[in-house]
Amino acid sequence: MKRLATLLLFVGIFFQGFSQLDERVFGQIGGTVGFDFTHSSGTVLGTEYSNNQINYASVIFAGRMNFLELSNNSSMSLAVHPTFGIGRAYNEIGGGSTFSLRVPLFIELNIGAASTVSTRKNEGFAIGIGAQYVRYPMFGNGTVPVAKDKNNKVVAMSAIWTEPVLHMGYKFFGKNYYCREINLRASYAMPFGTVNNDTKLIKSNIDSFNSMGVMLSFLQYINY
Repeated sequence: MKRLATLLLFVGIFFQGFSQLDERVFGQIGGTVGFDFTHSSGTVLGTEYSNNQINYASVIFAGRMNFLELSNNSSMSLAVHPTFGIGRAYNEIGGGSTFSLRVPLFIELNIGAASTVSTRKNEGFAIGIGAQYVRYPMFGNGTVPVAKDKNNKVVAMSAIWTEPVLHMGYKFFGKNYYCREINLRASYAMPFGTVNNDTKLIKSNIDSFNSMGVMLSFLQYINY
């Protein structure tokens, strides 16, 4: 009987803790069509290049966990927004179709709608700052033609890098009382930023590099 009581107490504590954790976790899904732009430039194999990537469609899966709830209407959270994009590179030799992967990790401040499960606000805002992992193009064997060298040979790039990233979101309730968000994300890899030059991951020798990106997207909460 004592063991049964102990087991029931343990199960009760476990489910209470899980329920409290579940109330702090939020999920979103969304994306954008045509409003996802990245510019990069630098020197590859001694050849200067400039490349513009426009993603025709991008899909975002966003997850967020509140680690500090300041009130019913405000919170601090950790969030990750994995983003898969398909589009085309545009440069002096034409570029080509590409897939890209970005995984930003944010520390966020949330105010108003969807900041906590207890808020009753119909509108809200979020701002987050963090770091973003980028793989361009997405698949390891792929490269993007970006320029021609002095011998008129095509120079291609493939890169993995991290960069600072910032996002801002406006949250509101739409039809059927679903909470939605319009989100603006901006990133900038500085010239002295890190580019992964591991030859197993990168097919070209990138001597210098910088990048900046802007994306406007639409997200919908799936558990709020």
